[in-house]
Amino acid sequence: MKLGCLQQVTLFFFCTMIPRGAVADDHPVEAVALMERARQNEDLRAAGGAAFVLQASISFKGRRGTYTGKYQLIWESERRWREELVLPGFERLRIGTEEGYQQVRNADFQTKPIFDLDRAMQITQLLHTGDREKIGKIHERKINGSKLSCVEVKNEKGNFERELCFEGTAGNLVHAELREDSSSSSPERRSVDYSGFQEWAEKHFPMEIRVQTGNENTISVSVSSLTAPHEFDEALLVPSVHGDSWGDCAGLRSLKLDNRVPPQYPSSARRAYKQGAVTIYTAVEADGSLSHAKIIESAGSELDEAALSAVKQWRYGPPTCNGKSVRMETPVTVIFSLH
Repeated sequence: MKLGCLQQVTLFFFCTMIPRGAVADDHPVEAVALMERARQNEDLRAAGGAAFVLQASISFKGRRGTYTGKYQLIWESERRWREELVLPGFERLRIGTEEGYQQVRNADFQTKPIFDLDRAMQITQLLHTGDREKIGKIHERKINGSKLSCVEVKNEKGNFERELCFEGTAGNLVHAELREDSSSSSPERRSVDYSGFQEWAEKHFPMEIRVQTGNENTISVSVSSLTAPHEFDEALLVPSVHGDSWGDCAGLRSLKLDNRVPPQYPSSARRAYKQGAVTIYTAVEADGSLSHAKIIESAGSELDEAALSAVKQWRYGPPTCNGKSVRMETPVTVIFSLH
C-alpha cells in the first residue's frame, strides 16, 4: 500500500489580461487566440471600459441547507470600484485602490465557497495563465447537448489545472472544469457554467452563473441588472479607515512558494485508513510569511492538525504589486491519501 500526502496550493486572484508570455512558441496559437477572444468579449473590467453597476442574487447550497444573499459591484475604473457581498452571518466590502483593494469584513477569514464565488464572478481570472502554466491544443467536447471548443491548462509539472470550453458563435467562455480539491479516493468534479449572455457596452456578460461540485449546483448567481450608473457618489469610493489593504494584480498569480514544509501523515490516521482534504484559509503577509491560518474545510481533527502545523511554517517570496509590497489571502488545500 502506498501512503502519501499531497499538498495543493489553490491561488485565487483577479487578473484581467493574458500575459505576453502566454503567446510563447510552446503554446498553440489557436488556443491562445480562442482564450483572448473570450477575454475581449467578457471582460467588463477592462481598462478604458464603460462604467457599470452590476447587481445579483446569490444562493449557496451546503451541508446545513441553502442560504441566499446579495452582490453588488459599482465599477468606474480599475482603481475606482466598490464591491459589496451580504450573506447570512457574513458581510464584506471592498474598495479599489492602486495596488488592489481595501477590505472591511465582519470576520478575519472567509470560507471556501466565498473564494469559489469570487473566482466564478471574475471570468477573466480563469482565462489568465500564469508564467508556469501551459496551454494545450483545442479539442471538442459535447456538454449539455452542445458541441464546444475546449482548451486544457496544466501546471509546470504537467498536472491538470482547468479545462475551458467556448461556444462557437460568439466565442464566449461557457464552461470551466476545475482542478479537484478532494481526496483521490473520492474525487468530486468542480465546474462553472455561464449562460444567458447579455450585451453591454460591446461586451457579453452571463446573467446566470452556476458552480457545481459533483453533480450538485452548490453556488447559483442570477444577475438582476447590469446598467450604467446614474452618477457616482464619491463617498462610496473612499476607502474606510477601518479596512485592511490587500494586493490584487497579475504578478501575484505566479507567487513562488519558497519553503514548503510537508505535512506528516499521523500514524494513527494511517492505521485507521483516514484520508481526505483539508482546506486552510491563509493570509500571506508582505514578507511572505503566513498568518491567520484557519481550517475552513475539515478532514477530521487528526488530519486537520497535521495540515495546519505544516502550513503555518510555509513561506512565500514577498508578494508585490506595481513594485510595492502587499498582502494577499488564499485558501491552501492539503490532501491526505492512502492510494
